Amino acid sequence: MDSADDPKLAAVVRAAGDRLKMAGDIIDFDYCFADSIEYDAKAFTKRITKPADACDLLSGFCDKVKQAETFDAASTEKLLKDFCEQREIQIGQIIHAVRVAVTGTAAGFGVFETLEILGQEKVVSRIEGALQKASA
Repeated sequence: MDSADDPKLAAVVRAAGDRLKMAGDIIDFDYCFADSIEYDAKAFTKRITKPADACDLLSGFCDKVKQAETFDAASTEKLLKDFCEQREIQIGQIIHAVRVAVTGTAAGFGVFETLEILGQEKVVSRIEGALQKASA
């Protein structure tokens, strides 16, 4: 397959970089292509359920994502940093929860590249799904 045939696949390959040693390694990033995701239970608890402010922060960030006019890696990075500044928090208080909410896992390539690849609609849907799961 030529990368021109599937821009999302090409973007994942670029973002994954040297994490891809063999062709099958792309499966580690299946969350980029899936309609729904499964959460790593340990990561979900550690990053979303346990921190007292995680759901509130995710909800607030989700509202900002919904309002974003552009949605690429640079704009999502600015969006998150501005959100942190407004809330007077460190980025570490939310970035890991965002990753788990949108990928289901605590590891992967850059979170801002991940957000761009997933797209605004899917990011909103996944954050809302994580919040729903956390409140269940």
